[in-house]
Amino acid sequence: MVFALANSEFDIIKKFLATPNLNFLRDGVELGIGDDAAIIKPPPDQNLVFSLDVLASGVHFPADAKPDVIARRALGVNLSDLAAMAADPLCFTLGLTIPEIKEDWIEQFTDGLSTLAREFNCPLVGGDLSSGQLQIAIQVHGLVPDGMATLRSGAQIGDSILVTGTLGDAAVALLGLGYESHLGSDFKLHGLADPQPLFERYFFPSPRVEFALGCRGLANAAIDISDGFVSDLSHVLRESRLGAEIEEAALPFSATAEACLSESMLTQACLNGGDDYELCLMVSQDSKDEVFEVAKNCDLSLCEVGIIEEIEGVRLKTRDGKMVAVNGDGYKHF
Repeated sequence: MVFALANSEFDIIKKFLATPNLNFLRDGVELGIGDDAAIIKPPPDQNLVFSLDVLASGVHFPADAKPDVIARRALGVNLSDLAAMAADPLCFTLGLTIPEIKEDWIEQFTDGLSTLAREFNCPLVGGDLSSGQLQIAIQVHGLVPDGMATLRSGAQIGDSILVTGTLGDAAVALLGLGYESHLGSDFKLHGLADPQPLFERYFFPSPRVEFALGCRGLANAAIDISDGFVSDLSHVLRESRLGAEIEEAALPFSATAEACLSESMLTQACLNGGDDYELCLMVSQDSKDEVFEVAKNCDLSLCEVGIIEEIEGVRLKTRDGKMVAVNGDGYKHF
């Protein structure tokens, strides 16, 4: 059933968004959906952390993706930004433009949102619904104790560069879904391996919030890997005015990705594929063992892939021992 947007906006909000599954109460949220604005009351000595991402159909997700998949991806990538800052999710707002309102589409979309909202105790507290091409704008709000946020600018010479999970899976998944890669026409599937097991890595990013909170005060700097490992690491290096050496042989990848790509393309996927939504942390040698223990307690793989150096830029030590300067050829938004 299709409704005219002007006549049904508030009914849709009441029926699908202002529900206990999404608009639930928690400490720090004084008022959610229902007034002109939400009311947030951060605890004493806590900083409020904001992040906003806009996801456009056909750009940040396939146009034919299922509504619940789109919703989980949209909220998940935002929560990953909070994880990078070591912030505990508090709540979020939603701006949604859709060509027409279909109740079954909205129901599936909000079901997907509520799955992650409940998992991370992060209620929907407001937003806007309008007519237009399909786009989702989510702003997440989080809390971090005063002075405890992990910034990009804190890396130190001699820090180990640590990466959670595996890299390159989402890049392989996009090829398997039939989409072109920003890595160019030479980046293609190799062999007969089935990339379908990696589709979930693209559609359902896993925000590393638990791990990040456990690493508060242990990491000197951090960033989430969204546009590509080297591209995002370069943001840290620019803010910290330092450089890095990366070991090609240490890059973490899944067995499926390895089976789907040639060796050179696998390295490209790890370095520049993007959409990984893993965390990259810069950690001192004194704190490294403790960070690995946090990862173990979270049942999360963690790899040491390089070291922070004084000379600016990113250098890759190849498997045969050569040192090669690498650029961040990650995803470009424009």
